[in-house]
Amino acid sequence: MSVHDELSALLQRYGRACDERAIDVLASLFRDDAVMTGALGTLAKPEWLETMKAERAFPVSQHMIGVPLVELGDDGLSATMDTYAVVYQCQAPGDAGPAITLGIRYLDQVANEDGQWVFVRRNATTLWMN
Repeated sequence: MSVHDELSALLQRYGRACDERAIDVLASLFRDDAVMTGALGTLAKPEWLETMKAERAFPVSQHMIGVPLVELGDDGLSATMDTYAVVYQCQAPGDAGPAITLGIRYLDQVANEDGQWVFVRRNATTLWMN
């Protein structure tokens, strides 16, 4: 598998873990000292994971993640990624209620540690919402 394929798989695992609310999987995708910046400000990994456990206004989500623009570091063990995604947030099937669609841009710093790519820093920006 190429480095680009491995990094694309990291992004896909992230989206699926978010949609499944698989907190243990999410935790494994981020380095222990990772920092995430987004709608809630800048959070360290433990704080961010707590927000991911919280009750949601939209209990169902689906991440559609685009192909990342990857710049591999000279060491071959670090990279930056610029990725667009569309995230659908909805009510449970059969439940009436609002839904929203978000256009997200993820700017990530990642590192290969012991043969596994992990997120080191993530900046998630909402570009649009409807």
